[in-house]
Amino acid sequence: EAYARRGNIGLALKRFHAVANIFDVWQEDQFDFHSFSLRKGQIRAYVEMIQWEDHIRDHPFYSRAALDAINLYVEMADKASSNGVNGTGSENGDDALAKKKAAKKAKKELQRLEREAAEKQAKQDPNKGTQSGEAKRKDDDPLGLKLAATTDPLGEAMKFLSPLLQACPRSIDAQHAGFEVYIRRRKLLPALRCLHSALTIDPSNPRTKEQCSIFESTLKSVANLPQKVSEALTAEVKAL
Repeated sequence: EAYARRGNIGLALKRFHAVANIFDVWQEDQFDFHSFSLRKGQIRAYVEMIQWEDHIRDHPFYSRAALDAINLYVEMADKASSNGVNGTGSENGDDALAKKKAAKKAKKELQRLEREAAEKQAKQDPNKGTQSGEAKRKDDDPLGLKLAATTDPLGEAMKFLSPLLQACPRSIDAQHAGFEVYIRRRKLLPALRCLHSALTIDPSNPRTKEQCSIFESTLKSVANLPQKVSEALTAEVKAL
């Protein structure tokens, strides 16, 4: 969150993905536990683990990181759309210059980190930490530059959104985030579903009312929508 506030998109996304990866590892570990617990006869521990795994992404740390990552990807998508469609040549040039400066700064930071790592490795006792013979896995994107350079930010946001909606269906923040992603992807039915869920959770929420207006205006602007689908969606909007 601190990196995001400072505008360091790469490292912010890097940290958000790191949190998500921790929960992915926890979920994958259950498959190793299946055969182990049954072989050892630890049925009670096995059942408790299954019940715990069903709610693994209910944890506030995951939902917080996922929501922040989704919001960041939505901002990236909006910025790319603005520069590509409504932006002037001057704005695009300024944006390219800013990206060039950011890339240069990131390259210097990466070189500094590599120098520090090399110096630390040189000072390390060769008799320590090398007995296992396992080479440490090298991070090919330590500053998150590849994450920040994605050409499909909304697609990346879905990697956080899908598990979040499944784990936290009663979270109005998750439903709001889902609407913001789906409406930008022109996925009207999932966006409408998020609206319905948000209204069920808190009918008087001002952001939900704002999103209802956005959905209605988006529905009017979508071209090549089958007439029956358009009529059904319009009827649903009026019923909100």
